[in-house]
Amino acid sequence: MVNAAESMAQERNQVTVTLSEKAMEEYRLVAQWLNMPVATLMRQALEEHHQSPSFGALVRRAREGGEQS
Repeated sequence: MVNAAESMAQERNQVTVTLSEKAMEEYRLVAQWLNMPVATLMRQALEEHHQSPSFGALVRRAREGGEQS
């Protein structure tokens, strides 16, 4: 069952993630250095990975119904 918050998040393409302390510290450090919000930095990193050839290969395999490795 999907609760109201999850339903709204799906409509806005939002998710909640939990990071390690080290990862969060490093995202904060880099975001501060770049003078941008941490969430913006994370979104950019995810979008860059989404556009990478390796992720594209995963998408192709998933669409073809290939086996997971």
